[in-house]
Amino acid sequence: MSLEELIEETLVWKLYRDGCWGAGHHSQTPLFTKGFPSHVSGKLVERVAENLLKQGILYKRASGHEWQWSLNPVKKTEIEAIVERRSKRLGL
Repeated sequence: MSLEELIEETLVWKLYRDGCWGAGHHSQTPLFTKGFPSHVSGKLVERVAENLLKQGILYKRASGHEWQWSLNPVKKTEIEAIVERRSKRLGL
């Protein structure tokens, strides 16, 4: 499994865990920094998030001070597949 896939799983899982669908959201800084090893750069996490945005899995909207990220309810099946993949990998 590639580092990008691990980052993808972590981003989606963090938003899924906290119920960030549509109007619910997370600020970019804690979403992209907390829960990742120190050797994983913020630019790599941002690139993976932008790729998920292009796929329609994530939403991004502007706020007063930084971007807010949430899950796209229309892509619920794909999102749950990513969460399930993570759960199987971790044996949960």
